[in-house]
Amino acid sequence: IPSAAELPETKLSEILEKNLAAELKEQGISCAPVIVRVVSNIETSSKIEEIGSAVSAQKDSKASKNQKEFPYRSKCILAFQRVQGHEICFFAMYVQEYGSDCPEPNTNRVYISYLDSVRYFESSPEGQRTFVYHSILINYLGYAKELGYQWGHIWVSPPKMGDDYIFYAHPEAMLSKRMGLLKLKEWYEKMLDVAKAKKIIFDFQDMLEEYKDIDSAADIPIFSGDHWAASITSKIVELNKSNQEAAKKKKEKVSERKTESSTKAGGGSGSAAAAAGASAAAGSSGAKGGAGGGVMSADAQEEALVNQIQEEMRSMRNHFIVVTLTEQKKGHKPGVIVDPVPLMSNEFVDTRSAFLEKCQMCAPPLPALAAPAAPRASTHPPTRPGP
Repeated sequence: IPSAAELPETKLSEILEKNLAAELKEQGISCAPVIVRVVSNIETSSKIEEIGSAVSAQKDSKASKNQKEFPYRSKCILAFQRVQGHEICFFAMYVQEYGSDCPEPNTNRVYISYLDSVRYFESSPEGQRTFVYHSILINYLGYAKELGYQWGHIWVSPPKMGDDYIFYAHPEAMLSKRMGLLKLKEWYEKMLDVAKAKKIIFDFQDMLEEYKDIDSAADIPIFSGDHWAASITSKIVELNKSNQEAAKKKKEKVSERKTESSTKAGGGSGSAAAAAGASAAAGSSGAKGGAGGGVMSADAQEEALVNQIQEEMRSMRNHFIVVTLTEQKKGHKPGVIVDPVPLMSNEFVDTRSAFLEKCQMCAPPLPALAAPAAPRASTHPPTRPGP
């Protein structure tokens, strides 16, 4: 079986591996060499049709037929170390890279899609796992910045009990000591503080601070499998549903008023004029009612959607971090990003779910005398990184 060192090297893997080795040496940490490799780099895309079109469809009927596509490259990065004679994969990270050819608002952004580890890294002194993970993350952000990416995004949420992100089998001690949300956020912030001190990144903040002045839901980057892809879509569906119900009620109300006016007015030419006057009054009244809480215009619906999103961002402030890789200067035009990593595909690791399912399928059976374990859920959690 070929060793991890025999897997093809790329510019990214060289940067991550060499910088980690240098930093371990600088800190006086001795260990068996860590091999870092990019094992998958595929072109794919996420398609969004609800956000950019559902609200604006009222302004332009053609808009509802449009579908916005965000092309990106998905990379799988693995780290290996030889432990007690066995080569162990102890760290895995999936990233999404939206380049200069991707439409706004996703242009020039990287997204830490998934991050997982198993506690098998060995060193002297012990307890240096976080140092290794932070080094890989910091140097990845530095690599992205050098290529021309301007922002990085992290969804902070630890796995729930019984859930796995990438690795199927975690050591028991690790399962019983998983980080909570605030602890995990602190873990990421410590990493980003180091990156900022080294001037690898410019700054970082939560999503509410980053998007407090937006005018449209279309200004929020949407990543494949991200929380907001589902949340915003759900909000738009609810708004459209309530708007349609309000329009239906308004129509029924106007119809009722017309019927009542015709009945009271009686017959003859005078009755027609009376009915017409009543109908006009009903229409005017309905229009006023719509402005006050009935049928919403497209602009009002957009404003309501933005308010709902910002309220959710406020309640989930600890779940999202936006990293500003480079200082945003007025008039500065970013260059074209060229990925130096060649495209490569491998059915085992192209997606996190494929890797996890392969691990589940190949897991050894439980010992005959052991108590049967509770079955694992077949569904996978949404995209949430966690160490």
